[in-house]
Amino acid sequence: MIARRILLLAFGALLLLGFAQYFAPSVGPRYRTDALVFAKSYTNVLFSRSFEAGLARMIPGVLRLQVFTTYSVIPGPGIAGVTNGVGIRVIAVESTAEGAMRAANDAVQHLCLTTLTNDGATGKVVDQAVIARTRRYSYFHDDFQSAVARLFKR
Repeated sequence: MIARRILLLAFGALLLLGFAQYFAPSVGPRYRTDALVFAKSYTNVLFSRSFEAGLARMIPGVLRLQVFTTYSVIPGPGIAGVTNGVGIRVIAVESTAEGAMRAANDAVQHLCLTTLTNDGATGKVVDQAVIARTRRYSYFHDDFQSAVARLFKR
């Protein structure tokens, strides 16, 4: 009896989800691209989640920022590796491919100015967004799969 109720509840939830997906307004195709900024003389604030979320909220068209440490050369044996900068990948999403490219390039320019004025770090655009790397945005490919993969890595 309980198994039948659980089955009916699961079926009802699935049916409700299907109706919501069917009647949800479509925003049309979206495109994504990315650009890269290299910041030197950085502080730890660049690694905080609040820094990433604040800039993603402040700059229009930015979906996400990915912050990672960068090294200039591979140290020899017995020499400790020292970070000498931070790479910040800006992922932008817009309704057209040109709009996504423009949003990413504007975002990296804004990011260079923001890191210089707020954090005293010098930002340099290493890799601007180009139309050849712009592709259609898919929530399943770009966000959902990576989130599931992160769950299993821990």
